[in-house]
Amino acid sequence: MYNFKQKLEKYFPEKIVNTLKDIGKIAKKLNMKVYLVGGIVRDIIMQRENLDIDIIVEGDAIKLAKEFAKKKKGKFNKFEEFMTAQVKVGNIKFDFATARKEIYEYPGAYPKVQKSNLKEDLYRRDFTINTLAINLTQDNFGILIDYFNSLQDIKNGKIRILHQLSFIEDPIRIFRALRFSGRFNFSLGKTTEKLLKIAIDQNLIKAAAPGRLNLELNLTFNEEKVVEILNLMYKYKVLNQIIPYFEMTEERLIILEKIRDYYIFLTSQLNFKVNKSSVYLLSLMYHLPVESSISILKKLHFEEAIKIFEEFFKIKNKINTGIKNSILYKILKEIKPETTLFLISYLPSEISQKILEVLNKSKERIITGKDLIN
Repeated sequence: MYNFKQKLEKYFPEKIVNTLKDIGKIAKKLNMKVYLVGGIVRDIIMQRENLDIDIIVEGDAIKLAKEFAKKKKGKFNKFEEFMTAQVKVGNIKFDFATARKEIYEYPGAYPKVQKSNLKEDLYRRDFTINTLAINLTQDNFGILIDYFNSLQDIKNGKIRILHQLSFIEDPIRIFRALRFSGRFNFSLGKTTEKLLKIAIDQNLIKAAAPGRLNLELNLTFNEEKVVEILNLMYKYKVLNQIIPYFEMTEERLIILEKIRDYYIFLTSQLNFKVNKSSVYLLSLMYHLPVESSISILKKLHFEEAIKIFEEFFKIKNKINTGIKNSILYKILKEIKPETTLFLISYLPSEISQKILEVLNKSKERIITGKDLIN
């Protein structure tokens, strides 16, 4: 065991540290134990910013959260079916969960939960790097608990599952393994990689609930290292299970990298508001007929992206090097920002630069009659 009290005090503002101590005092008063768990503990060790405060309670999380909300005059919400609660104090959310174990009735199913203890709760998690806990209970505040050699895996840069049925019980963990691998530049443990490949070969991804696939893909598209993660998903044949005839060609890689770069430019310099998921989906499916793409989008609950696909396929052949600025300006005014972002990433550089010039002039409101004639 390690005492992480000083690391907590260094990582969090003083106000949050004092609030965590208050939670520990309430727990002791109620004869319960509380722990800071999950990704935030991992990120404290890796010195990465994170304010997703997840707290496990050995006892009754809803009862403890209610007492905490009362003391702090916070906004309290409970979810009795899952034995969880959330308290919002100012702008900070504190998520409380009763220590529990999960039972999966079949691959890809949403789990059923039963009350348990901290170790069993951590054992149900996806990877060892996410199983660390810090005791917040008064008298033990700051003590790090590492049941599954998580610190060593973080040090060695390894993604490891906790048991051999992990990917079978929850195929979404395949996506999470590759997302964490890409995000942290970690490699898969030998056994983890072997079992991941087996799960993919057995088509277990197709057993995952579409809503959970939607969530995981959205998280992927909003990762800083999205291109690296998508490359891993291609390497392990994950994308091929979702998108027919998918190939990570050199052309597609260039488009993906341009999307990442132009997104920063359009949002920071031209104040565009862009849904990155729609653009990345288009980058992964532009090789398909639009009808096939729309069918996949509907299946995965990405209906908001359909308009982007339809716009792109409708106008992509209308924009060429000879297009007049006046016509280009009218087109850009009528399409969604996501379509614009994909166009400048997909079209040849000469045309992309022409689009950017028109966008810049439009922003500066210096488009003259002469500009529009050219």
